[in-house]
Amino acid sequence: MTRYGCAIVRQFEMQGVWTAASSIAITRARDKLRSQQILTKHGVDTPKTLVSRNTADIDDLLEQIGLPMIIKLATGTHGNGVVLADTKKAAKSALQAFYLYNEDGTNILIQEYIKESAGTDIRAFVVGSQVVASMKRQSLDDDFRSNLHKGGLGTSVKLTDEEKKLAVKAARAMGLHVAGVDLMRSARGPVVLEVNASPGFGIEKVTRRNVAGKIIEYVEHNAPRKNSKDRVGA
Repeated sequence: MTRYGCAIVRQFEMQGVWTAASSIAITRARDKLRSQQILTKHGVDTPKTLVSRNTADIDDLLEQIGLPMIIKLATGTHGNGVVLADTKKAAKSALQAFYLYNEDGTNILIQEYIKESAGTDIRAFVVGSQVVASMKRQSLDDDFRSNLHKGGLGTSVKLTDEEKKLAVKAARAMGLHVAGVDLMRSARGPVVLEVNASPGFGIEKVTRRNVAGKIIEYVEHNAPRKNSKDRVGA
């Protein structure tokens, strides 16, 4: 879907049509490894992350990341392709399973586990240079993933100035005008988990904020305007 969708967006771009999300920004955001590289380059704090190529690396990975650890596919979405390993045996088994069924050769990421925010994260919805809505997502059981698609519960939350600035900085680093930035509150401060190029609107029900309206306003103020006679009947 990403490849096909970006091809359509590129077609509009080549025709000179302004888009709120460029094809290159969407492509970057959908690749978790590339996202990590870009965010790090721009000084956005994220959980410590390594790339694994084979299970022979497990001892070195454990030494650098520690247990428990998060293991995820670089292209997973909605909490899919993500597991929590709390023992060396579990980590090795997860890596073996991912390599066995990972037919397209997608990178596998090994990530630091933020125990302070276990089962909880924050979605900041960024439009332009401001956070227009934010919610805290909490898993309803022992699942460490808080995604609403996995049954997580969303509640409105007020962000600190530091968290707002970090969310906007992350979206800007990815080249996105509209983005869902997922944050965690760690002992060392807020960290960015990922930046979503196509955030859902479930946040409107949780926060009672008109997010769609903010996006429309942003487009109206930033999309290049054609000559008025070209817009007759629009």
